Formats: sequence, structure tokens, C-alpha cells
Amino acid sequence: MTRIFKKILAAASAFAVAAGTALSLPSANIEADAYYVWSDIEVEEEVVEEAEHAIIENEDVRKGTELRFTEATPAAENIAFRFVKLGDNLALQHASGWFVGTDGNLTNLPALFSTEAIGYGKSLIKVRNLAGEDVNNGGTPSYLHAQVNAHKLVAWAADAIDSRSALYIEEVDGNVTVGEELVEEVRQGATHFLTSPLDLTYGANVQLYDFKGYEKTANGVKVAFDKIEKAQAGKACLLVVDGDLSETPTAADTTEVTFTLDATNFAVQPDSTQALVGTYSYQWVEEGKMPSTITIYQNVMQMASGEDATECSRDIWAFEGAIDLLKAQAIENISGDLVLEIEGEFDTDAIQDVIANAVNTRGSIYTLDGRFVGKGNLGTVRNLGRGIYIVNGVKIAVK
Repeated sequence: MTRIFKKILAAASAFAVAAGTALSLPSANIEADAYYVWSDIEVEEEVVEEAEHAIIENEDVRKGTELRFTEATPAAENIAFRFVKLGDNLALQHASGWFVGTDGNLTNLPALFSTEAIGYGKSLIKVRNLAGEDVNNGGTPSYLHAQVNAHKLVAWAADAIDSRSALYIEEVDGNVTVGEELVEEVRQGATHFLTSPLDLTYGANVQLYDFKGYEKTANGVKVAFDKIEKAQAGKACLLVVDGDLSETPTAADTTEVTFTLDATNFAVQPDSTQALVGTYSYQWVEEGKMPSTITIYQNVMQMASGEDATECSRDIWAFEGAIDLLKAQAIENISGDLVLEIEGEFDTDAIQDVIANAVNTRGSIYTLDGRFVGKGNLGTVRNLGRGIYIVNGVKIAVK
């Protein structure tokens, strides 16, 4: 291929996102639809020869595949990438369709990146999480770094111009075969809440559900869900892979699922106003919230419980979620496309105590669609117009 080095300018405009700041890429030297490869990475000849056959063909790329580079350059689409705008943010997308994550591996959950030209046509590419915060390595920001002995790109703290974090970027001359439908191997019957920063559409063997409401029973609660066509950016949903939901799947019970990513919509933060609350980071159900929180633990939907500092149903993993019954609608004779009965302690008195404390404590007030109204408590909300408001995570109806 023809070598056209694209030097990335050092100047980049800053913008605020959530708890951190990310940098946007100057457009003068980077084309939105162009694909690039990392080039001129000096490696020993035997390393190149040993690693060339480790370059994975596009159609065989799976979640967790390592991001490769090569000196000998096989088919360009197997190592090519492009910069993608996610709202005001930048991500790196491999030609297979997968995004580059914070560890440098390929995933459907993108990291954010910013660039800095450091001279001699070289650039640093800093890795950031979805909140726009630096991904630290021993307290130092991390950059994409060529690990030559493994022939892959990783996140590392080196940033000197003579380090392997200082990379050349070369535009691919010619067409690149781009992947559209992604494939992931999962456990058959797997069930979990899903919160994606991008819109996701799955194949026929995956069902997605939106939480509808609950009904109290003698032994716990019934929870109802309605089917949806796709997982919307930032909004948590229930994902169920075809299989027997009454049994915990084993490692041997695997199946392939297909899905497509749509980067048109991007949610910097997950939606926290709905009863099914999503998260991009690990969360822990607090003691006082346990009587009203439903999680999925070991493939089973259940009331959150357990002791501190133990692996239990109080864990809410990154990019998953939990049902907060304080925000949910109680429905008599509940029905839906999927109705599950959950046994366990459902402490009404404890929930009322949580509600009373929440609504009487000054906090942020939002409308149901997530619009910030102001600060206040129950008294403040009563002076607002008719509608449903959320104060400290509790829904309040003003009639």
C-alpha cells in the first residue's frame, strides 16, 4: 500500500463530560470514513514471523480479541481502524466492527480516546473511560502502546517520544472490507441486565425486555417485562439468551449470538431515572436499599442480599443494572411478555423508611424524562406543576 502518514496536530479542543475532560480530534488530518493502521513499529524479525499467523481474520474476530499491529502488513482490514465520533467523544473502531476497549482489546463497549502529536510524525493516543476520565496505570495516564513481544497494542503508561507509545498512523490506500454483524459466544440460557452506551440490535436467539412494573405477593414480588426490538443507548434492559431459564447454564452450554452496533446514538451516562437502573461501572447495593433492590446473581433474578465484602447478590457489575422498586410502578394483576416471581424478603416498612428519608432530604429533582428541575425535597416538589418527579431516586406524583 502507499504510505501516507497522517500527522495528528497537537492542538485539540477540550470539552467537559461527566466527571472528566476528553479531547476531540482535529479534523484537518483525519478523515471520518478513512481507515488507518499503525506502522513502522520496529520489532525483531523472528517476532514478526512468529506473530504474522496470529493476526485474526476479520470474520473470526470475537469480543476480547487483542488489537494487533504488523510490520509485514497482511490484509489491511485485519488490523485497520477508524476514529468514530460518539456524540462529542471519540472512539476507535476496528474494521471488524468491534470497538477498542480501555485495555486495548476489542469489545462492544467502547473506550474514549484523545490524541497528541509529539513530533517526528508520531502521536500519543490516550485512553479514557466513558466518563471521560484518564485510565490510570500506577497513577499515570495510559496510552495505546506496542507490546512487541506479544505483537499487540495494550494500554500502558509510557509517553516518551522514543517509547512504543509514540506511534505512526498510516492511512490505508484502497478499500477495506468492513464487518457489520458481530458474533459473540455466550452461555445458552444466560440472563442479565444490560446497559450499553450504544444502540444494540440482536439476532433471533436473544430476547430483550423493558421493565414494566411489579406486584407484591405473599412470598415476594412478581416482576413484568415487555419485549423490545433493541437495547437503547444508556437505558438498561433485560437480556435473555434462548434456553431454560429455570437452570443455571454451564460453561459447556454455549451458543453464538449475533448483533449490530449503532454509533448514531451515544449515551455518556446511563439513565438513572428509570426503575431498571443502568450502570457503566461496578456498583454495590447499600444496606438500606437491599429491601427494595432486585439484581441478577448467578443467572437468577433475586432480591439483593448478602454480607459486606463477599461475592453475593448485592454486586451490580459494570454495564449491567438492577431494579429499584422505589422507582417502580406497583400494578395489580400484573401481566407482560415475561413475568417472573421472585421469592424473598420484601420489607414494606423498611422501604417506607427509605422513601421517607429520601423525599425529606434535599437533593436533585428530575422529571421522568431526565430533565433537571432544581434542588429541593418533598415540599419543593409539591409546589411544582402537575406531573411525576424524581427526588433522590424516589418517584413523587403531583396532582
